[in-house]
Amino acid sequence: TRGGFVKRLVWLIAVIGLLASACQAASEQLTEQIIEQQEGVSDVDIDTDSGEVSIETDEGTISIGGDIPADFPFPFPDGYTVGSSFISDQGGNVVAIYPYERFDELRTYTDQWTQSQGGEWQTSFNEITSAEGKEIRSANWFSDEMQLVLVDNCIDEGGEDATCLTVATS
Repeated sequence: TRGGFVKRLVWLIAVIGLLASACQAASEQLTEQIIEQQEGVSDVDIDTDSGEVSIETDEGTISIGGDIPADFPFPFPDGYTVGSSFISDQGGNVVAIYPYERFDELRTYTDQWTQSQGGEWQTSFNEITSAEGKEIRSANWFSDEMQLVLVDNCIDEGGEDATCLTVATS
């Protein structure tokens, strides 16, 4: 009967969904176990929902993906999405994506922040015109412990022009 077929189809879809979830969890667990067998690695946690990976080693912790830690040494202004994040006990690299029109505001903010930190900072600003006639701007700040790069030629998750602020620490 048609009602029986629909019930079996719904049941089959539910079973396939459960199997897919179980396979994902099993794959995640197997990947964690394989990485944990590497010399110097004590614990691995992979969160496939958020894309975050955390690895405990003899030399410290490494975190890939996820949010920017509250204790990251650069205070990113609000209004960003995380493009990428790699944090370890030895340093990190974070890319924050902002709306395209915030380039000048972010340049001023970063100028003021670096000046407030003291120490020696080397800075540069570049503006070029692409072959397509688009203006591309970049600003750079360098110290012995940190590099900041601001560009207005990156793309956000929606495929729109954006401004990216990359901060690398050592």
